Amino acid sequence: MSAKVFGIIIIVLAVVMGILASVVPVSHIMNVLLVMKFFNAMIPILAVGALIKYVASGNSKE
Repeated sequence: MSAKVFGIIIIVLAVVMGILASVVPVSHIMNVLLVMKFFNAMIPILAVGALIKYVASGNSKE
């Protein structure tokens, strides 16, 4: 249940960021780009963390 809620929140956040990037005046676009750059930098870090969690959990289906 919480995974669905988290997914919905992420999708809504992505749609809002896309709308803001389209609607916000050029003078304020740098603030939106700063947030987008932050999330782009965090993706590899989060991916490595997810991989470590997956490997360390050792969920084998035996």
